[in-house]
Amino acid sequence: MEKVDWLYFQVNLVCLMIMAKLWRTVFYDYKSQYESRLFSYVLLSTTIFTISDAGWIIFTSLLFPGNIFVNYLVNIVYFVSSAFIGITWFWFCEFILGFNFKKNKALLIILHIPFLALFLMSLSSPLTHYIFYIDDANVYQRGPYHMLQVFCMNVYFIITSIQGIIRLFDKNEIAMKKKYISISTLILWAFTAQMIQVCIPGYPTIEIGLVMALFSVYVELRNSIISIDQLTQINNRTQLLKYLSQKFKSFNGNDSSKNLYLMVLDVDDFKHINDKFGHMEGDFALKLVADSLKKVAANTSCFISRLGGDEFVVVTEKENDKLAENLSETIRNQILKDSSNTEKQYKISTSIGFAKKDTHNATVADLLKSADEAMYHNKQKHKKQAD
Repeated sequence: MEKVDWLYFQVNLVCLMIMAKLWRTVFYDYKSQYESRLFSYVLLSTTIFTISDAGWIIFTSLLFPGNIFVNYLVNIVYFVSSAFIGITWFWFCEFILGFNFKKNKALLIILHIPFLALFLMSLSSPLTHYIFYIDDANVYQRGPYHMLQVFCMNVYFIITSIQGIIRLFDKNEIAMKKKYISISTLILWAFTAQMIQVCIPGYPTIEIGLVMALFSVYVELRNSIISIDQLTQINNRTQLLKYLSQKFKSFNGNDSSKNLYLMVLDVDDFKHINDKFGHMEGDFALKLVADSLKKVAANTSCFISRLGGDEFVVVTEKENDKLAENLSETIRNQILKDSSNTEKQYKISTSIGFAKKDTHNATVADLLKSADEAMYHNKQKHKKQAD
């Protein structure tokens, strides 16, 4: 095997090793997630694609009876799997982005035409030479419609990247922003790598681009699944933003007797507790607040989450501001009660501010900002009263 062929094989082997790691984690950790199942289809298509490419470089270098037939077979698998890479990426991204093309059957059929065209041209290439053919010297040659194969595969990357960019401009999709960015930049990895291989044959840059795209999306997939704050065992920031995004989509104050309220809680003098009594006591204080919130949430309809640091969030639906104020007082009193029942040298209290979803707080970011400002105002008021 020539030096360039050996390098080609090694690159494919490294890509397969990376995908093997992804396979192991996806299979054991996320096999019950529909999102991960769709991701596994992409991973399977890419794995077969890479194996066939590695096999091609081996069988091209070997001389044995029927080697041309085997070379044809390997290349058919290669191009058919490239068709499946495109369509499985499309299925996966459609689910992530929330574009349900199944409702429009005509559009769904149109969107599957590139896949079907590439699939059929790949299978028929030994006879038609449309995409590729193997010459008498057992050397792979590109067919007259090879660039059509490039288009049919990459059109799905282009479509989903455009969709991801569109979703990025939705201000209520904060929780999904990183996923949308990874999908939007998919074209930079996959399409750019394929263009390099088209211009400079003999180097497996497509596999590198696909694996980088897979890894990028996988990281966001894993991060989004981890939704529980490890210290307090309540919802974390990622889960909060996802919940708010869903609420903003479904909630319409004009059609409901209730309003959507968001409360931000901050532990008073938390830095003092950390500095004087140590970080273990600081962690205890955070867990106590979380446990108090769980007690309140058990008796009321609300969503609780740790925002980060010593800040917590409660999301609830109430008829008016007075009822929201009553809930905030219930939370403060529960925390004070639980703190009093401990034998600690300090008492835990909180400052709470809340905001209502309305025309001034039309986005998730606006609502969080307004509630945070209200909390800060109340904290300053508590400090003045203490002085």
